[in-house]
Amino acid sequence: MDKLIRLPFATFQLTKREITAMIAVFVAYILVGQLSRHIFYVAQSFPVVILTPTAIALAGMILYGYILWPVIALASLISGLLSGASPLIVIVGTIGSVLQVLTGLYFLRKFEFNPAITRLRDMASFMVVAIFTTIIAPAIGILGRAILGMPPPPTTLGFLWMGGVLSSIIITPFLVRWIAYPQLKRIRANFDETIIVFPLLVGVNFVIFWTPYNTIGGLPVSVFQLALLSWIALRMGMARITLAMLITTVISLSGPYFGLLHPVVGDMSKKILSIEFYLIIFATLFYIIAAISEERDRAVRRLSKTVSNLGRVLKRISTEDKKKMNLSLFWRMSFAIRSHQS
Repeated sequence: MDKLIRLPFATFQLTKREITAMIAVFVAYILVGQLSRHIFYVAQSFPVVILTPTAIALAGMILYGYILWPVIALASLISGLLSGASPLIVIVGTIGSVLQVLTGLYFLRKFEFNPAITRLRDMASFMVVAIFTTIIAPAIGILGRAILGMPPPPTTLGFLWMGGVLSSIIITPFLVRWIAYPQLKRIRANFDETIIVFPLLVGVNFVIFWTPYNTIGGLPVSVFQLALLSWIALRMGMARITLAMLITTVISLSGPYFGLLHPVVGDMSKKILSIEFYLIIFATLFYIIAAISEERDRAVRRLSKTVSNLGRVLKRISTEDKKKMNLSLFWRMSFAIRSHQS
């Protein structure tokens, strides 16, 4: 059990685990925010937003609860100031970011979301939250700019929303599942499959997104990608498919910048936007398949356990019946011997 620590000037106590989580979320939020800004302006993803700190904030809230919202507010404030934005715009953005994650956590708890994400209802509720709550922060930011009479952001609400949805769908389930339920034991149990399937997936993704080649042996490369992702979703469960989608996302979004095919500046944003749609659709599809597969496996295990228990009960009943029959036979034989002797 974690040791409680009383902070100076605080009326509550925190565990070491909670303090570590606060520091990790704070640092990760700022780093991701600055990386997103670098990709947007320097790497020329404009006007498409690739990465947002939304996923980090939502994952932290899911894992550690409402206690993290002041940390997220402070991280959003500092990240905004580091970007050189106006203090008023930064404050409005911070309000939007905090309201967004608070709303997301509220509805996930309303839906009784389980961080293990082993049920279809868990994944369905998370997808609803990821799609509909990620519009809150950009909408408040744009509205705040309009009210304050400031120029609109350098991209549209749709692009900001799309970046938030992609980040939340890809990064948040990965962090939540792997931090809440580490998979080291299961990886060792399925080590042979893991070391075969994942390198193949990496190779196929590089061919698709980094090279001009579209076929392997006369078959579209995307067929191999579908087969590998389906195998992971059906055989390895939710944890491994979140890792697979994260790997696919990193390779696919880095392809236009570092691959053999470099889109011209005007086509870069179109290419990235099409990849984002592709990733969101694929992630949704394979997350649902993995959730259904885990529900099926859990139902099979429960049925197997029930059948095993029933077998033990029937065996016990059979044993007791035999004992009763033997006892009854013994008394009958004893009675017959006494009657014969008399």
